[in-house]
Amino acid sequence: MTSDPLPATIEFVEKQAEPQPVAFKKSERKILIPFLLCFLIGFLGVHRFYLGQWKAGFLQLITLGGLTAWQAMDAVKLAAREFNDRDGNRMVDWW
Repeated sequence: MTSDPLPATIEFVEKQAEPQPVAFKKSERKILIPFLLCFLIGFLGVHRFYLGQWKAGFLQLITLGGLTAWQAMDAVKLAAREFNDRDGNRMVDWW
């Protein structure tokens, strides 16, 4: 009698495929003001300065928002609620 190792392998793969919840801390900052700053004058990095991200703000300032590409990416991330404040906490509330 030979045992078939296939069912045990399938069971192991199914256990590994379960999605894990993504844990993040919720920021007390709201999205509306940084989004408006990013949309209007984001090429100057003002929204990054507002959120306390001084290094990224300075880089956006001297590159004009990465020739506005960086500004556009930040606006999309803010609208999608995928942007973090300076402490790494996710901003999820608009107001």
